[in-house]
Amino acid sequence: MNRRQLVEKIAERFETTKVNADDMLTTFIAVIEDSLLDWQEVNIHWFGSFKVSKRKARLGFNPKTRERMNIDSYTTAVFKPGKPLKEKLSKKFN
Repeated sequence: MNRRQLVEKIAERFETTKVNADDMLTTFIAVIEDSLLDWQEVNIHWFGSFKVSKRKARLGFNPKTRERMNIDSYTTAVFKPGKPLKEKLSKKFN
């Protein structure tokens, strides 16, 4: 599902315009982004949590050439699904 399709689904569920749905989605994303930029974890109880993770520098390799290379440390956003979401996925696909 891409952004346009997500906006359509939100508009359908809230019985509103796609413009309003897009504003809701943009606001939701901005709030999560701002929180992560402040190193705050965002927990949505039944859905999951978003947090910032610092990855250490490590030695890796280029999969094409097998040449060893250094991978610098970096900071990234991580999503961890909540238990109810894991259970729903497990029931549907296992």
